[in-house]
Amino acid sequence: EPMASYPRNLAFYPKQWIEEFQEFEGQEKDHKKLFQLYAKTLDHSTLTSSSLATLLEETLALESIPAYSPNPDFLHSAFSHDFLTTKKTHELIHFIPFLRENAHHYDCHSVIDVGSGHGHLGRTLGSIIDLPVICLEKNEELISQGQVVAIKQGRENALTFVEQDLGPELLQFSPNSPLRSLNIEGASLLVGLHTCGNLALSQILLGLHSHRHQINPLINIPCCYFHLHPQLETNLSQVSQAYPISWTPQALTLATRAHSRQDEKAYYEMARVKEYRYTLQLYFQEELGISQFFPVGSSSKRLYQKPFSEYATTKFQELGLRLPGKNDFQAFHEKASTQKKVYELFIMTLMRWRFGRILEKALIIDRALWIEQHGYRVEIFTLFDESISPRNIVLKAIKL
Repeated sequence: EPMASYPRNLAFYPKQWIEEFQEFEGQEKDHKKLFQLYAKTLDHSTLTSSSLATLLEETLALESIPAYSPNPDFLHSAFSHDFLTTKKTHELIHFIPFLRENAHHYDCHSVIDVGSGHGHLGRTLGSIIDLPVICLEKNEELISQGQVVAIKQGRENALTFVEQDLGPELLQFSPNSPLRSLNIEGASLLVGLHTCGNLALSQILLGLHSHRHQINPLINIPCCYFHLHPQLETNLSQVSQAYPISWTPQALTLATRAHSRQDEKAYYEMARVKEYRYTLQLYFQEELGISQFFPVGSSSKRLYQKPFSEYATTKFQELGLRLPGKNDFQAFHEKASTQKKVYELFIMTLMRWRFGRILEKALIIDRALWIEQHGYRVEIFTLFDESISPRNIVLKAIKL
């Protein structure tokens, strides 16, 4: 978060980079160009700073990941969209044909869904591919809710829920126990859709250590990297251990947000939120002498549409802070020096965000190299429309 070390970190952003996004007549904010920076539609040839143009070109090249080309024979998988969000429907429309194709190609006898939640994936998949689907989930409440939905849809026979804690530390001591207790015959497709934090590592360990049961292929779509331990659950492969990345909670959080994009209207709403939050932090620093950065929490959209003075007053009350005797918040917000600093912070934030997808890719490539050390061939590609489901990188491992 740039605000956490501002203004020291301003030294890492050359002055000419900041000036690229200011109209030189009156130094007005150039939000049109900033939106293009954010949306990755900026024409780099129009930039006066060659170093910034080169940097942005290189970020686009580094974050590039090939997209999966589906087999047209497996594209048409009709299913009920009841109980599903637009995002989940989009994911299943793309993911189900992909899984069906792989289950068919590798002659799988069953599908194991890791961290299944309510079982949306397993319930839909089980009704289409005519294979037993086993949903591993540790949350008893989610299992109960998923069973209710399956009964309502008449699909209670399409899947089987198994309550199972799959923490990586448990798998290290008894790696075969989850599969051994299932008594599964033949090869299984092991799948995890948006496995949060170290659940992705659990799925991988489950596949790597299942010597008595063939897992082929292993398919994972990870998310929520900020839940990972920066030192203990990164740099897994031999290559990464030889050349480690110094992961921090901030870097993992940046990898999690990666490249989720918004339209122009949503962009301006986000810019307003940043403006108010940065202004409040600057007020803490400059008016109250509070140098330490601390999160102030989110607020309703309605509050950000009100004058800054109302936002600041509400936040002081929420945080249990005593309102200053002279609390002219609005005057501080409208000061030219405050506006300049807030705008600099916003430019720095958007530039920083350009590295999110690269960090996410680095985490997944490390996992791919780690899996390949255990006799698998790994492919990485995108599957979903990133504007609908930004966590769209698939890791597919095939046993050699």
